[in-house]
Amino acid sequence: MRTKLIPAFALLLATSPMAMAAATDDGATHIEEVFQKYLSDTEGVVTVKPDGENYNVTIDVTPLTSKAKMDGSKFEMSKLEFTLHDNGGGKWQFSKEGPLTVLIDVPGSLHLEGAADDYSVTGVFDEAIASFSSATAEVKKLTFKEEFTDPKKGSTVNVEYEALDTKSTSTATANASGGVDFDASVDMGALTEKVDMGADPVAGTPPINLLLAAQSGTATLKATGFRSQSILDLVAFFVAHQDKDSIIKDQSDLKKIMSAALPVWNNFAGTSDVKNVKVTSPLGEFGMDAMSGTIDMNGAVKDGKFTEKFSLSGLSLPATLVPPWAATMVPKTMNFEVTASGFDLADPASMILATLDLATPNGLPPDFEKTLMPAFLPKGTTTITFTQTGVANDLYDLKADATMDVGPAAQPTGKAKISLKGLDEVAKVVQAAPPEAGLKDVNAIIIVAKGLAKTEGDGSLTWNVESTPDGKILVNGTDVNTLK
Repeated sequence: MRTKLIPAFALLLATSPMAMAAATDDGATHIEEVFQKYLSDTEGVVTVKPDGENYNVTIDVTPLTSKAKMDGSKFEMSKLEFTLHDNGGGKWQFSKEGPLTVLIDVPGSLHLEGAADDYSVTGVFDEAIASFSSATAEVKKLTFKEEFTDPKKGSTVNVEYEALDTKSTSTATANASGGVDFDASVDMGALTEKVDMGADPVAGTPPINLLLAAQSGTATLKATGFRSQSILDLVAFFVAHQDKDSIIKDQSDLKKIMSAALPVWNNFAGTSDVKNVKVTSPLGEFGMDAMSGTIDMNGAVKDGKFTEKFSLSGLSLPATLVPPWAATMVPKTMNFEVTASGFDLADPASMILATLDLATPNGLPPDFEKTLMPAFLPKGTTTITFTQTGVANDLYDLKADATMDVGPAAQPTGKAKISLKGLDEVAKVVQAAPPEAGLKDVNAIIIVAKGLAKTEGDGSLTWNVESTPDGKILVNGTDVNTLK
């Protein structure tokens, strides 16, 4: 909540050249003008009043929504009231306390209600970096209620989310190559989510109810070279150009701002960890001791990269889903990591901005993507890498690492190493499975796999797999296409 709402308003002081040591009427007027540049000059949206050594700022979206053509939709948000104090040197002390509520209603499609109770934020905004140099936030209780409606099917999905005792901290510093580097961390107490999916009359499916609960959660965010000032400049442009004709008229200015915003960030990474997860469903209870995920991606740079990791431990499944004979096959840990690299986002982004013409129907020439693809994939392929991927329990341990080059006009090529401990134990479980399990053919597959495997010193089996440019699939040197 802090990272989405507070920067959207408090970062607005970034272009203010004026450093005010005391709260004055002139100072209040200046601050109000700065905020209006990024929000609206509609009367009542931004109000700033001097109060001793501070400025009391109120942001109210009601005047905007009341005059907008909402077509029956609603957007309501409680007034955002906070205090600013001029610390001098372009640094501003920011503080906010009190609840925050949001309502979004699109008839026949979406109804959302959100609230943050006992919500407090403090921080220092630095004009030089157009960002908070430091900030902390606490929310005792964060809730969301959402109702999604599919007008074609007549089905609905209701979601209720609650997070207790959420705390976050963040810092930001200037990056030598431009933009800012920031770090943020979030700690949450108990998490619950209730999902009620109504019956689908078209598909004939019954209603489904799910209850998700977790003991606690943490998250981190880290970015380098985030172009905060340019993002603010984009906001200011669209506030000043609220119709299509004015945007087209000044599109050269827009393209300059967008170019300055590139690469948006140099690198962005985030992690999340959730402890003691329970999911109650019509099939029974699912459980996990821990679940974690990671995203790491570069911005619009020549060295394109995207990495995603996922892992869980202590997995348990409902007894109704696992027959007694297969109980030992349920994995206890799962790990997945994939990276895409070898693509270029910088050149395509520059090409798009150089060619874009908003005065034309589609903005870009026909078949423009044909000239864009060579820039996106300068080698004709992108590299997909799997590392630390596998599943394990007390019976077996399966691991895989692989690297493959793929492209729209290229034969996929690459290598993979697969290792497995416990194949004989798995084979025994498969052989003991009842006929109705349908695993008769699996026994033959296990025999072939074992015949192709290389036995390691620890007793594990490995398969080195290679996909060659001529379309062959080799397993430990054997062309599997020749097997009968």
